Amino acid sequence: MNIKRIAILSAVVIAVICVNMLSLFDWDHDPVAKQGVMDLRGWTKGATKPLKLKGEWEFYPGQLLSRLPENQPASFPYIQAPGNWGPSLNADDARSAIGYWTYRLTVVMDAKQAGQIAFRVPLIRSAHRLIVDGQEIGAKGIVAPDPAQYFGQAVPYVAWKKIEKERFDIFVQVVNFDHAVSGGIIQPISMGPVAVIVGEHQRIAALDFAILVVYLLFTLYFGLLHFF
Repeated sequence: MNIKRIAILSAVVIAVICVNMLSLFDWDHDPVAKQGVMDLRGWTKGATKPLKLKGEWEFYPGQLLSRLPENQPASFPYIQAPGNWGPSLNADDARSAIGYWTYRLTVVMDAKQAGQIAFRVPLIRSAHRLIVDGQEIGAKGIVAPDPAQYFGQAVPYVAWKKIEKERFDIFVQVVNFDHAVSGGIIQPISMGPVAVIVGEHQRIAALDFAILVVYLLFTLYFGLLHFF
């Protein structure tokens, strides 16, 4: 393969990557969570596109919850997710993201939106458990408040559950003892029909692979320029 062909192939792959990246942006101003509630009633695009669970989540520092205690206060603090939890977790040291935490989001939807619902978890730092409607459907690493028992792991995955309610809760328990300056839900969790979410997951994986191919092609290209 000569240098010209490598350059043309690289340009084609870069163009494909750009088109795919544009498709991942939110151009339609989808619903966002407000004060811990994601209201999807009347939203008609959920059958064909993934919904990013962005906005205000309730958060509980220093607690690992799978349901709310009966004596829980009526008012809750909120945190923007996705985002680094460091400034909210450690007010005295905004650079420190070490600790453990629970996020909670209530989803409200129309009856016709219920059914088999999938969730894509791209990046939560570092260990976490995903609990939907009272059931753990996904986890990475070992969630524990003791650093000696904890194990951090951040790997994208897809999980799903049959939802038969018009209102349900999502709890995300997160523990981070690895990364001093960044922790929590770093990239947004996606929600939607199984086929839509699996398709998104596969498209992003293909995009990551294409970026790797471009990197290797450019390495080869500049290597050939150097030697020839």
